[in-house]
Amino acid sequence: MPKIDRNRWVHIFQDKFYWKKLIEKAFSKAGIEVNKVENTYPGTHAVFRVNEKYIIKIFWDEFEDDYYVEDEILNYQKRVKKYFSGIIDDFKILIIDYIDGIPVRELYNKGYELNERIIFDLASFVKEYHSIDFSKLTTVSVKKWKKYFDLKRKYLLEKGFNYPIFSDKLKRQLKSRFENLSCEKYHNFKLVHADLTDDHILIEDDRFKGVIDFADSKVAPVEYEWVVLYLSGLNMNIDYFKKFLVFYGTEFKIEVLESIVDFIFLHQFGDDIIKILFKEEFICDLDEMKKKFLTGGKEQDEA
Repeated sequence: MPKIDRNRWVHIFQDKFYWKKLIEKAFSKAGIEVNKVENTYPGTHAVFRVNEKYIIKIFWDEFEDDYYVEDEILNYQKRVKKYFSGIIDDFKILIIDYIDGIPVRELYNKGYELNERIIFDLASFVKEYHSIDFSKLTTVSVKKWKKYFDLKRKYLLEKGFNYPIFSDKLKRQLKSRFENLSCEKYHNFKLVHADLTDDHILIEDDRFKGVIDFADSKVAPVEYEWVVLYLSGLNMNIDYFKKFLVFYGTEFKIEVLESIVDFIFLHQFGDDIIKILFKEEFICDLDEMKKKFLTGGKEQDEA
């Protein structure tokens, strides 16, 4: 089957009627009868809730590596059961548990505040995930991280800081910063989720329910995890982040802030992060940039 281009995929990826026969075929492999198919939040792949207790994920071939990463990692984490993985009609498919809960984004939009128990349970989940022995994995590795780092750093130095909202001074500061940045600076490697956004953290009845979507996981310095977690999953709330780090087993230091500067740009979703974080606001220099993402635009005490 030829690759599905973006325009075609956008048209079909949420169409449960288009995928009905494939969904039934996949669930028959797992010995499960399909009674009800529902849409979920739109993402990259075609994802549906089935019988109110399962998730089927049909992977877009444009990002087929996502399938291999998530399929392997699901074998090593405890909270989500996998019922089927394989290729049917040239589509890579996973069937896993459905985790009931509301993406915390919806709650933030209503002014919801996280309680300490939620932050504690989230930190416990992340620490458990980070403790997985990644030496057993084949789809992600330290070697792949180092290759990624070299390519990303090269891209950044060639054209990665050319945002119209950045002053010439800031662009020079960032270029100097990354010219002197070595891959060895960050060496506390973990298996990281890498996409702990407010869409992937689920809450229900003031309790943490779980985390979804492991396809972007990678072996990386632990600091890679903090960028999206802080800026999105924790709603860029520095108090949440400090509590999280304590519950995780560390503490907030100025070095953490410095690492966030680096990993905003090193992150695979760096361009999107910059656009969301700064919008159209002009940033004059590195100090202003740090203050912006540290405070969320609010005046707070010095960390």
